Amino acid sequence: MATILVVDDNAVVARMLARLLQQKGYHALVAGDGPAALATASDQHPDLILLDMMMPDMDGLEVLRRLKSDPGTSAAPVILFSAVDNPKVVAAALNEGAREYWVKASFSFDDLPQRIARHLPPCPAGG
Repeated sequence: MATILVVDDNAVVARMLARLLQQKGYHALVAGDGPAALATASDQHPDLILLDMMMPDMDGLEVLRRLKSDPGTSAAPVILFSAVDNPKVVAAALNEGAREYWVKASFSFDDLPQRIARHLPPCPAGG
């Protein structure tokens, strides 16, 4: 069972994503900010990280930089997602090592399992 860390300062969004992932057979962890994401990633070694871009104190790009600079978390695929649809921000995220950058308005929760499947082996529950 793959473990996915959902990082979003909006608790409602984080819980919705985690619930959907659990329904699809993944083990979902939730962190509400950058420091919690770094600690959870370091302790739990998730197989994939869904990382919100816009968070207080430490934005998604800074979290991504720290994840990629830590040998213990650098191999985990990171997907940034945000309401921000700015080509410069997208390019910066990809240059820092994000696998993908999703604009929240351009994907639905129904698409999530297929999008995640591109970065993980198939889930035994069938998803």
